[in-house]
Amino acid sequence: MTVTLAERTAAHVSTYWRKTQDAEIKALLPSSAQSEEQALEMFQKSLLPAATSYGKVILADGQYVGDIWCYCIDEQEEKSAMLSYCIFEKSLWNKGIVTQAAELFLREIFERYSIEKIGAFTYSANT
Repeated sequence: MTVTLAERTAAHVSTYWRKTQDAEIKALLPSSAQSEEQALEMFQKSLLPAATSYGKVILADGQYVGDIWCYCIDEQEEKSAMLSYCIFEKSLWNKGIVTQAAELFLREIFERYSIEKIGAFTYSANT
């Protein structure tokens, strides 16, 4: 399976919002957006020059299957960011897609931002 990353668009954000309303995904994925409109507003803010979040879409064999992003980007004091991701196509869970996406994304993040470390949380069952 070929994993690539692409720029996020408002259309991706709307698709992501709808796909992540699945009860199983919602139980695993904390989200501060309470509506599709709010998710779109947050996306627009992420495009601003001083944004502290940045994301890409994950494509598996050309199909949009999820997102990967960093947030709490701090280039001044901590020189760090947090990493998050979601594969919303559950049939593709545990296929190594995020491992490949993270390798691509982290290379870009460390080139794009003046940070030295990335933090992330995962569930213990998510090997």
